Amino acid sequence: MIRKDWLENLGLELPETVDDLYAISQAFTENDPDGNGEADTYGLIVPQWPASINTNSPYDTLATWFGAGNAWIEKDGALEPSFMQPEYLESMQFMRSMVENGYVNKDFATLTADKWDEPFLNGKGGIIVDTYSRADSISNKMRQANPDSEDIVVFTGNLENAEGELNALPTDGYSGFLAIPKTSVKTEDELKEVLSFLDQLNDEEAQILLTNGLEGVNFNVVDGMSQAIKEDAEAEKYANYVKSYSQIGMNVTEEILYYRAKPETDEMTQKFERRLSLMAADLESAVYNPASSYITDTYVTKGAQLDQIISDARVKYVAGQIDDQGWADSIELWKNQGGQDLIDETNELHKN
Repeated sequence: MIRKDWLENLGLELPETVDDLYAISQAFTENDPDGNGEADTYGLIVPQWPASINTNSPYDTLATWFGAGNAWIEKDGALEPSFMQPEYLESMQFMRSMVENGYVNKDFATLTADKWDEPFLNGKGGIIVDTYSRADSISNKMRQANPDSEDIVVFTGNLENAEGELNALPTDGYSGFLAIPKTSVKTEDELKEVLSFLDQLNDEEAQILLTNGLEGVNFNVVDGMSQAIKEDAEAEKYANYVKSYSQIGMNVTEEILYYRAKPETDEMTQKFERRLSLMAADLESAVYNPASSYITDTYVTKGAQLDQIISDARVKYVAGQIDDQGWADSIELWKNQGGQDLIDETNELHKN
């Protein structure tokens, strides 16, 4: 996400490469994009959250763009952690240079997730690296604050690295899970009944009911999309029902049969169509985590501790508190604390 007004004020185009991202961040910091005559802006807004690795943070996105893989990378049939790759270090050097030059918010190590949008909305920072849906979230906040305000949010796709490679970082493809307790479902026959019910939630009628509600009561179908019926007590009641039931929806993205919400304006419709177009294009260059389905004993018992070692070292490196050797030492510490066991166990699962 990028502030469109700042791009226009400086005569800049949307970035296509990581070098473009750097140049725009520099321009947003040094060239007075808001035109107030003061040096009070910067480029990239980076939050503390998520304070871990492999969580689709801006750091993870950059690492994937640079060619480090997605959490893990396969080399000669074996899996290695992404953070052990030279491209990962290059991505941190990129970020470190941005921090040293003031192109990133000074509080990048402490800015909490709930305040991530504030510098963008308040005209302090101009770029956020996150999922496409984030652009809609920021635009909605702007409209809520001022319905007549011009939408200043524009977004682009994943960026090419210096070698001209396009590596798109996908999300995990799932969000949460449904657990069936043995205390309530005691027999195999009962389990099959529950699974049958959950399977039926993928049917078109169930998807529409759980996602949209009741047609003609709390929504209408307009141009093949769902448009909420507002300012009606009955509609509001059923809309609240839909929200409460959403947790049991299957959300199988390959078979979306419910109605997508109709954007409120033509501009929002254009943004939505662009978002779908970029998502479709990203499938061609998506870098998937080859170990996403593996669960190892070491990660179950020591995963949080191991992740913290790398997460802390990453922030220290970007902040200039440790150098390349300090980063290498942190990786060795990670290995000695159980990381090597994690690599071995992950590869054993990968072979089988």
